[in-house]
Amino acid sequence: MATTNLSITWDHPRWPERTRRCLARAVAVVMAHEKRARLLSADQIEVAVHLTGNRAMRRINQRYRGIDRSTNVLSFPMLEGNSQPVRRKKRHPVLPLGDIVLAYGTIRREARLNSLSWSDHVIHLTIHSLLHLLGYDHEQSPQQADRQERRERSLLARLGIADPYR
Repeated sequence: MATTNLSITWDHPRWPERTRRCLARAVAVVMAHEKRARLLSADQIEVAVHLTGNRAMRRINQRYRGIDRSTNVLSFPMLEGNSQPVRRKKRHPVLPLGDIVLAYGTIRREARLNSLSWSDHVIHLTIHSLLHLLGYDHEQSPQQADRQERRERSLLARLGIADPYR
């Protein structure tokens, strides 16, 4: 199994230090238990996470999706053929999986509104985003949405985190 290099940057001061542990837990469970991750043929997988605020997220969402509001998480896959399971014919020394952007204010508001643990919500959104980087896309169809949510539930259960879709 490939090792994972998790690169974390931030431009918003409110992100707590425990965020690093949340991100690391999410990456570890996905890389260990998601079949698509195990199919990657690389010595090292790179995932970049940027922790930002709502204003910056709004600009990013407008630029890349044409939506003029903040959102909780955005995923930017680096692999082609993103809707199919990822397989590589030759082994790569380093394979960039993609980028994840998380918005502090939106995540904090959602956690409070839904009575969720902040850490559990960050882990869930990171798993959700990692599955996007691996080719899942809940926006393609209701069947794809169900499939992605089942994977999220399964991975969260491995961490002892309750089903966020209840």
